[in-house]
Amino acid sequence: MGDSTHGYAESVRESIDAFNRGDVSGYVSHYTEESRYLGPFFPEPLVGRDAIEQATIMVCNAFPGMQWNIVSLLEDGNRVACELHIEGTHRGPLASPAGEVPATGRAVSFEAVEILEFNEDGLIAETREYMDPGALMAQLGLSGE
Repeated sequence: MGDSTHGYAESVRESIDAFNRGDVSGYVSHYTEESRYLGPFFPEPLVGRDAIEQATIMVCNAFPGMQWNIVSLLEDGNRVACELHIEGTHRGPLASPAGEVPATGRAVSFEAVEILEFNEDGLIAETREYMDPGALMAQLGLSGE
């Protein structure tokens, strides 16, 4: 992962491919041990590969077989912007800022953007995720939308 001929965008593609296969350890192997993950479903940043792994397991349990489809990737220096179209079916408990949401059996389809920053070893040091949690909750039947 860290050699200079291996682009950061390709590392993002490999990590998402691992997620889509349900390979959590393969997915998190692209992160540093101290990596930070910031997103709307986490009131505080996730810090460390282990925390990211636990959150990924929770997502995979809530949405088994969820697929992250890459719409576009843009690499600039040691940063990659990744636009995603995400689809899945809510079949297990989901932690949210408002508390745990039991399985609804509903399908979801939404967009997200991740900005990933890589360290000198070619591993993800920080991820900032942007998406609309209200729209997701509405698809799950949990809001007034």
